[in-house]
Amino acid sequence: MRHYLLTLSFLYSLALQAQPELEVNLEPSYTAGETVTLTCLGTDLPDKMLLIYAYGVETVEGQVASKKVTFALPQNISLIAGLIKIKLLAGKQMVWKGETQIMADQKAEVSIEAYCGPKHLIVNKTDFAMITASLLDEYDNPYPDNSPLEIEYLHSHHISTYAISMNSLVAYKRVYSPQTIGTGSVSVKKGQVGSKEFRLSYYSNDPVDYRLKISREHDFADGNQIIYLETSKIEDDKNNTIENGTAVYFYIYDTTGQLNAQLIGQTISGVAQVSLPAPLDSTTWILHSSIPGYATGQSAQLHFKQAIRSLPVSQNDHGIIVGPVLSFMNQQVKDGINIKMVLKGENYHYETSSPIKSGYAHLTWPLDMKPGDYKATISLSQLSTTIAIER
Repeated sequence: MRHYLLTLSFLYSLALQAQPELEVNLEPSYTAGETVTLTCLGTDLPDKMLLIYAYGVETVEGQVASKKVTFALPQNISLIAGLIKIKLLAGKQMVWKGETQIMADQKAEVSIEAYCGPKHLIVNKTDFAMITASLLDEYDNPYPDNSPLEIEYLHSHHISTYAISMNSLVAYKRVYSPQTIGTGSVSVKKGQVGSKEFRLSYYSNDPVDYRLKISREHDFADGNQIIYLETSKIEDDKNNTIENGTAVYFYIYDTTGQLNAQLIGQTISGVAQVSLPAPLDSTTWILHSSIPGYATGQSAQLHFKQAIRSLPVSQNDHGIIVGPVLSFMNQQVKDGINIKMVLKGENYHYETSSPIKSGYAHLTWPLDMKPGDYKATISLSQLSTTIAIER
């Protein structure tokens, strides 16, 4: 057994001595843009070089001279930073393998690729924009980890500077929103080289409850007076005015809970306003206002007295004359208020209407009205008068 082991050891030693020696000249790292040449010396020389790099695999033919072969890395590979694995082949046999690293060229002029977003933030303690940047050499290779950068942030006439470092190809920082609305600017720099400027806009947080203001000249239901509904200045919990154009809803109910009207106003400098005419009958409005899902205004009641108390009616051969229709100070009511007439007779029904002009409305008889007894009901909103007609 001992003789057998000695024989194997001797044969293995002979095999090692029989293998051709191959000397490969390869540095552990190179700078991007530098010419990379791999030289092999020996007797059994490789004829091909197999390169495995970030973008794929490529084969390079060697240039053979006396007991020497030279391989030059293609420029499209030597410009790309990263690890390159190399295998040397003699025919189909791999005779050597190794690796080298292409490093970013930190001596050349740099550039900075940066992005910042989102650019519209809410002024609370959690909303933020993320600025990311990559420091690049002239071949667009990112600098190695721990390469320093600086962020400059401008807000409220004050500039703050923050130090960041490259990590896994990029550097980044969160820029949190302040507690006041407005704008800010942020950029990244390295020495005398800087990125473009990014503008950030800070908007108010959710609105809080507000007050409702009512403006009117009198409390009569004359159908003419304009009622103004206006909110107080609507703000968030940090007293920031909410954004222009925020929709505020105004609801008008009667005492039975029926919705009579719904209006929408948009804020300008935090205030929303709507207007509508007074009713034509004594009533009570119950007013509500809200920014749906966010804030409400306090409820209010608005009482109206009857302004138009009677409808004087007369008739002639042409029809019915209503008027003068007078308001609460015995003044003529406004033009355009509609007077309605319903004429009923035996197997007969007719309806018409006419607007008031200069205090009077004229309602003409229908062309198909035959001699007989009729009843005419004259109405203005809930106020009505019925008279007998003989034709």
